Amino acid sequence: MTLEKWLSRIESLHSHTIVMGLERVRAIAASLNLSHFSCPVILIGGTNGKGSSVKFVASILQANGYQVGTYTSPHLLHFNERICINDQPVTDEILSDAFEVIDRARQTVVLTFFEFTTLAALWIFKQAKLDALILEVGMGGRLDAVNIVEADIAVVTSVDMDHMEWLGETREEIGYEKAGIFKPTKVAICGDLFPPESVKQRARDLACPFYCIGKDFSFERDNNSWSWHSTDLIFEHLPIPRLSLTNAAIALMVISKLQERLPVSFAAVREGLQQAALPGRFQKIGKIILDVAHNPAAAAMLANNLNQLNHNGRLIGVVGMLADKDISATLQPLFPLIQEWHLGTLSVKRGAEATLLARSFKDIPNVNCYTYDAISSAFNAASNNATTNDKIIVFGSFYTVAEVLSVLSSQVNLCSE
Repeated sequence: MTLEKWLSRIESLHSHTIVMGLERVRAIAASLNLSHFSCPVILIGGTNGKGSSVKFVASILQANGYQVGTYTSPHLLHFNERICINDQPVTDEILSDAFEVIDRARQTVVLTFFEFTTLAALWIFKQAKLDALILEVGMGGRLDAVNIVEADIAVVTSVDMDHMEWLGETREEIGYEKAGIFKPTKVAICGDLFPPESVKQRARDLACPFYCIGKDFSFERDNNSWSWHSTDLIFEHLPIPRLSLTNAAIALMVISKLQERLPVSFAAVREGLQQAALPGRFQKIGKIILDVAHNPAAAAMLANNLNQLNHNGRLIGVVGMLADKDISATLQPLFPLIQEWHLGTLSVKRGAEATLLARSFKDIPNVNCYTYDAISSAFNAASNNATTNDKIIVFGSFYTVAEVLSVLSSQVNLCSE
């Protein structure tokens, strides 16, 4: 069976995308011995910054010569992106073999798409000779499928308002779910300057060595470099990375706690920071900036990054979002910065109509706002309107960035032909 057919089949197995609870997935994992790994395992959860933190930790370890498996979601263009060994996505054949193993093992148990594919990822990593495994939480943490794995280090990058229908209406409730990945007596790291009490309490209840940014580790930036220090380690004259400094600081805390089992040189730290890159995280392609920001906190960070740009032209926005997101609050930080808006309907089940996005602009005077039935149409219109000095900011969802990357990829292919 081809990978495409497998993915379609797995998607059709369960009528719900999300089902809270680990009993089913834990039972299948136990039958295949997928919950325990001999190498160090790092779980990374949080509202924003998970993918960048995974990338930084992996990049630094790989720069020191270690073999590193990473599991992230969602993907942008190809499913294989989710499961990588030393930055290389696994092949269709390896994925298909793993899916077949999980399909046989589950027997009559019905799994969601994420549960099924997470088990397949763990099976693939079991076959590989890894020095470290880094698993990104899909949503929440306590009841997320990756939480069946016995982890040595658990990270909560940030706690902000997203997925409230599943995780709770307050930061305390959301923090409780995020901190559900902490393991008894194992290292717990938090990258939120003001962690909810629920996160700290979870660490206390489990007797976790707990390290929080701003208290147990911190960083400072000057013009051309930055420094990081914890209570027992200092890194100075570090190169400015392409991804968030906060997430780089979180990664260095992880690296420091791995030193006994996976020693890393300062040269590898520098190289890893320089090499770390991730599509859709303030990614620059010519005059285009792509960012997967899809909630208010991520949009505020995007606005901060845009404020630091040196440019003379306009900022033109291309936006598509999911209907279950807090659309107005996500767009709010960008209102003062973006002069022209092109809103597209996302062509996915939960996609918001462009006209729904446009309602957020009704009280803004003299706004240049246009709606389209597809992201590609919105992007093409923005491209046609942009002058030499303008920048096009694409954001609002992984799906939005993926669609524009697909358009850009086809344009490159056309040019090369």
